[in-house]
Amino acid sequence: MINRILLAICGSLCSFFSFSQNEVDALRYSNIAPTGTARSLGMGGAFGSIGADHSAFWNNPAGLAIYKRTTAEISLNFFDRITNSNFLNNEESDSKFRTQIQSLGIVGYREYEGLKDWSFVYGIGFGLLSNYHQNLLIEGINRDRTLLESFAATADGTPYNDVYNAHSFGAGLAWETFLIDPLDSASLSYMPAESVGRIKQERSIQRLGRHSETTFAASGNYKDKLYVGATIGIQSVFYRDASVYTENFWDSEYLRNYTFTEDINASGNAVSLRLGAIYRPTEWLRLGASWHSPVNLEISDAYSTSITSNFVDGSSYTALSPELITNFSVRVPGRLQLSSAFVMGKFGLISADYETTSFDNIQMDGVGLSSGYDYAFENRTIETVYRRVHRAKMGVEGRIHDVWRARAGLIYQTSPFKSSFALNNPLITYTGGIGYRKGSFSMDLAGLYFANEESYWLYDPSLVQEARLSTNVIQVLLSFGIRF
Repeated sequence: MINRILLAICGSLCSFFSFSQNEVDALRYSNIAPTGTARSLGMGGAFGSIGADHSAFWNNPAGLAIYKRTTAEISLNFFDRITNSNFLNNEESDSKFRTQIQSLGIVGYREYEGLKDWSFVYGIGFGLLSNYHQNLLIEGINRDRTLLESFAATADGTPYNDVYNAHSFGAGLAWETFLIDPLDSASLSYMPAESVGRIKQERSIQRLGRHSETTFAASGNYKDKLYVGATIGIQSVFYRDASVYTENFWDSEYLRNYTFTEDINASGNAVSLRLGAIYRPTEWLRLGASWHSPVNLEISDAYSTSITSNFVDGSSYTALSPELITNFSVRVPGRLQLSSAFVMGKFGLISADYETTSFDNIQMDGVGLSSGYDYAFENRTIETVYRRVHRAKMGVEGRIHDVWRARAGLIYQTSPFKSSFALNNPLITYTGGIGYRKGSFSMDLAGLYFANEESYWLYDPSLVQEARLSTNVIQVLLSFGIRF
């Protein structure tokens, strides 16, 4: 599922070329999607109380205790994110397709003498928690409005010989490439080198990355009535955002075009803990609960920009920013999950999960040499803009032959945004799949689809119209398992 939607939430929050870490980064690293196998995905990820599936590593670790044999499984992910944009009545589309390992793992079954009522399962697994891959293209023809106005306003009040040092990631680069000019030497004010006529504006963004976890699990089974489990995970984050913004001045006799690039590279890690239990009061009913601990992600972020300008007379200029290295932490709030499943013998099962987390409790802080900045403003913004999120997952599996199963599921998630700050429509995800089981071998295929809309501003919202973005995500999982 999603990496949410994390797409251009920066647009929804009207951020403008902001290289400091902010609430957008915090939400990106906090929004975790259901992960695991094709069987669990086909049922909407509603596997919190079903168990005997490797999704239990990241869902409810008590479910691993339902295994009766050593089992190995691998799931392959085929992921396509298609993003359509509408800016100034011009429509564009771009997509990003990716094939990768979604999850893999092995669990081992063990009994001990002296503990006749208990059996135990131990395991190790790897899974993707979020997928950040996306290509985005926005293009339109504006008139008499340009990003250079924002650069000029930023430079206002700065002495000419200090513009680059004071604003070396934006306005300083525009100054060095002759894209902003002095307007009034007495007030140290600036103006764009060109701002009239037809201006073709284009932004292309390529996003790469993933949030993954290697997990170690232990679980116990008491008389096939009570199952308990725990996992310790080592999380890893990688994210890159490469943006190219271009303005072509079709009616200018002075400035032909310029390109402004931004590059963000971030990586980090954390340790997680999950605790879970499943109780089976009857043969047909299972009730589950799990707690996912808060996670403190420590992230190192490198940011750099550049500008190249091209003039009608053939002259060209390039300016580069320094590389800004920032270390910060994102404290991801914990999650609580409740689940139930109705097992109808050999005919199939119905399941439902509910989970909740408070995104308004996300916390950011400086780390190491960057600890001098307390992120008080960002944390106040998080508390003001975000809210508690609720996610309901529902699934059904039916046996259609001795060796075949059919599945369907739905995920309903409320928006993390308070209604006064951004689009806050719920996100609805549809899933389905089939499975084959014979002897010790299993193979499952599942698909996922969701669509969402959001707003994005190329720069200062007071100077430019919003771009409307619509995103369609299609994901296919193929899982293979074998029991020993």
